[in-house]
Amino acid sequence: LFTLSGISYRVLGVKEMFVSTLRVNIRAEKEEDGETGKYLDNVDLYSARSRSLFSSQLSHVLNLETVRIEKDLIRIVEYLEEERDRKLLTNEKEIPELTEEEKRLGMEFLIDPEIFDRIVRDTESLGYVGESINKQIIYLAASSRKLSDPISVIVVSQSAAGKSYLIDTVKKLIPPEEVVSMTSLSDQALNYLDEDALLHKFLVMGEAVHSEAVEHQVREMLSAHELSRLVTMKDPKTGELRSRMVRKEVIVSAVMSTTNHNINPENASRS
Repeated sequence: LFTLSGISYRVLGVKEMFVSTLRVNIRAEKEEDGETGKYLDNVDLYSARSRSLFSSQLSHVLNLETVRIEKDLIRIVEYLEEERDRKLLTNEKEIPELTEEEKRLGMEFLIDPEIFDRIVRDTESLGYVGESINKQIIYLAASSRKLSDPISVIVVSQSAAGKSYLIDTVKKLIPPEEVVSMTSLSDQALNYLDEDALLHKFLVMGEAVHSEAVEHQVREMLSAHELSRLVTMKDPKTGELRSRMVRKEVIVSAVMSTTNHNINPENASRS
């Protein structure tokens, strides 16, 4: 919503990321002498022709100068570009600042002697009834992400028994910026995450991601608390190819689900 020169503009359909086109829906309103003039249309704010047509039609409806409306549209574009650039430069996983009231509520929760009953009640409020012990175990595992050696869990049951629903319900109780959740990934995807992307995180991995290469990386993450790989790189000075070890620190509480009761013993011993 923008209010410029007495005109109210409601802009809908702005894409989170835009480059060469900025097609939106704009509703413009202006009150005068007790009456409200309105105009609604789609416009590409990056197209001079589209802006000009919109301005011409709106100026006719609201009895305003076309130049004034075009200036308003340019100011809207500049604002949207600033917002887009700010999101690009801001870390999406930035830890939000807690208010004093939120801190008080958090401490009230932490020192409550009935904390585990509250966890169960919260999951029931989210729609998942039963499985009290399993809920508490997964919540404990997720909370252990703060430790230097977190707890990890493998959930084993038959198909359609509610494994994913159990994990997803508990996941809703964890701050979203501290959750890394995936249903699929390529064999080397974990190696190319940001340096701190897997530090003290709750890592949720669906059954579809359990390839042999990924499982090996998960075992390394849970045991050695790092991901390492030997890569070949060209020396910029000599042009010679050299091997270099690349390491990334990893501290996660991993929760995985599977229908396979014959779990790899190396996976089971780490969970």
